[in-house]
Amino acid sequence: MILGQTGLQLIYSLLIGIVLAQLFIKTENIYPLILFHGLHNLLQFLGNGESSVILDTTVIGILVIAITVLAFSLRKNNTVKNAFIHERI
Repeated sequence: MILGQTGLQLIYSLLIGIVLAQLFIKTENIYPLILFHGLHNLLQFLGNGESSVILDTTVIGILVIAITVLAFSLRKNNTVKNAFIHERI
């Protein structure tokens, strides 16, 4: 069971890192990352401290959705920027 929890924790940390990196690329500002991390820590502090596979899997699913949405948003913004650059040349 400990190995499973460690695996979930590794996946969770990786996904949080990806979300924060994408958020920084999108906003080019560190303050949304500070806010996201602060809210994340506050929610963990206010929680009961117990971890369950269902809760962890749900949070990982939400992070995957956030990564997907941010990736599509970044891709769209990059396409618009590239089109603008090519028009200017």
